[in-house]
Amino acid sequence: MGTQKSASALASSYGLMLAVAALVHAPSAGAADNNWGGSLGVTTDYLYRGLSQTRGTPAVQGGLHMRLPEGWVAGVWSSSVDFNPGKGASVEIDLHAGKLWTLGQDWSAKLGATHYMYPNDGWRRSYDYDELSASLSYQSRLVASATWSPNTSRYSNGAFVWNRHATSYELSMLQPVSRSWSVGAGLGYYDLTDLLGTGYWYWNAGLTYAIGNLQVDLSHINTDRTATRLFGYEVAGSNWSGAVTWRF
Repeated sequence: MGTQKSASALASSYGLMLAVAALVHAPSAGAADNNWGGSLGVTTDYLYRGLSQTRGTPAVQGGLHMRLPEGWVAGVWSSSVDFNPGKGASVEIDLHAGKLWTLGQDWSAKLGATHYMYPNDGWRRSYDYDELSASLSYQSRLVASATWSPNTSRYSNGAFVWNRHATSYELSMLQPVSRSWSVGAGLGYYDLTDLLGTGYWYWNAGLTYAIGNLQVDLSHINTDRTATRLFGYEVAGSNWSGAVTWRF
């Protein structure tokens, strides 16, 4: 988990919330097999910050993470992707590390760094980029987060804009309604002014059912008209997604 994205496809804020909740409530350092875990899953559409990373097609996803002494976490997460028709990157690999603090009984905070890689990309300039993130969580149910990237690249309206600054801001909630069921929602703004001269809003709402190590998610993700204008209807706009994830 750490900063990995959730296979539920509920937007990055919801994935972050699930990760923080799992790390805060994980057993303290003890037996070695309590300090690592992972996930394997499939989703009908890999959506991140409101945008489809697979142009509306399914994705296979999985990751491994390790909880280290004194709140440090590290891991790797991967998903199939399909950004554009024709040749291009087919796999995303995220390497992430961070530090988690528990701030009393109700609050926790996390600082992290992630390197996003897209190997075998046919483009002359790569989509690879880095992000720094910070989040604050209340009772693992409400999370506020921000990220900053010095070198984000995006394809928009027939042009590839390379190696520019980008920032995101997100607020999300996750509320259990029974032992197995939870509802979640999130709101975010992705500031791409340095790349594309503007940013866009995105939001989500979803339902999660968990039993044992198995988790099933149904989510609705939407963006404002700016995102649709920048990236097209195939990537942005209103989307539904379902996912099945096995966590270990």
